[in-house]
Amino acid sequence: MALSQGFQRCLAVALLALLLAVVWRTAVRPLWQQWTHGEQLIEQQRSTIDRLRSMAASRDRYAQALSEVRARSGVDDALMKSGTVTLAAAQLQHQVKSLVESAGGSVVSAQPKDGADEGPFARVQLDVRLSVSNIALQKVMHALETQRPIVIIEELLILAKTRRNNRASSSADEMLDVRVSIAGFVARTSKAGGA
Repeated sequence: MALSQGFQRCLAVALLALLLAVVWRTAVRPLWQQWTHGEQLIEQQRSTIDRLRSMAASRDRYAQALSEVRARSGVDDALMKSGTVTLAAAQLQHQVKSLVESAGGSVVSAQPKDGADEGPFARVQLDVRLSVSNIALQKVMHALETQRPIVIIEELLILAKTRRNNRASSSADEMLDVRVSIAGFVARTSKAGGA
């Protein structure tokens, strides 16, 4: 059975088309899809790089705006400026001593306590024992509550000193034995140097 030459040509063209279709589906098409997917990924990466560059270019503007907001809010004034928790405790102790002495009292003892982390801050605690008059105590407590950096009076125990003689004295002149626990705050990142 001999096939006509025209039919053979049509069959050859059909086989060639079938072979091209198989090569397209098994080799060329997957490579083409992989290449276009790679191009899309590259374009996404370029877009991300451009976006990050524009964010980096605006960093200085955002840093300046943040510092302006901090200056207006007074947050920086509320925190102790010391580099470590230990130095902040010493600063707090010095602040209390100068307040008490300027009010006419004396610091009997001051003992720093271990503070705790509270969010982005570290608590600086100090137990202080004072010998002050009633009026001096009022001045000291008012100064501690209204000054910057912020100091919190956590505990306050006031004891009247016993008199050895029966001499009458006014309650304003009577010396008090005062035990107070106070706390201040320092940025937690500053804590790394000590505690």
